[in-house]
Amino acid sequence: MPAQVKRSPRKRMPKMTAVTKTLPSETPEISYERVRPKTYATDEKRAQALELFRHGIGYTKASRILDMSPNTLRDWHRAFIKGAFKADLADNQYRYPKPVRERAVRLRLQGYSWSEINRLTGISVSTVRKWVLAHTETGGRKTQILVERNESNS
Repeated sequence: MPAQVKRSPRKRMPKMTAVTKTLPSETPEISYERVRPKTYATDEKRAQALELFRHGIGYTKASRILDMSPNTLRDWHRAFIKGAFKADLADNQYRYPKPVRERAVRLRLQGYSWSEINRLTGISVSTVRKWVLAHTETGGRKTQILVERNESNS
């Protein structure tokens, strides 16, 4: 019978104490609701296009009637033919407002973990990672994120 090898006891990692972080109190309350981009067509225009397509009008004529880009109407018409075009805008087409994106990036730069940011804001981790990556790739020089301009005469 072979001799048993004596194993050393398993080393345990010291327990980490939980660190609780709170949001800075000076930040104003931000609405985390997604908003429809201003450049998108209204639901009314989409409904009108849908009616025109149902009556057999092509996208070129519909673009003249609705005074919209023929490229947009072409895409909508293709979706209509597939049965995928709806008058209501899909949920994934709504966007988070700029203050929400800035706050999420700022939290990460302050050292909050991905899961803490998710818990505090309700925004998915992958979305925040995308925003932080875009911010760090530009070296923080992206004018639409985190730039506060103090106009002082110096």
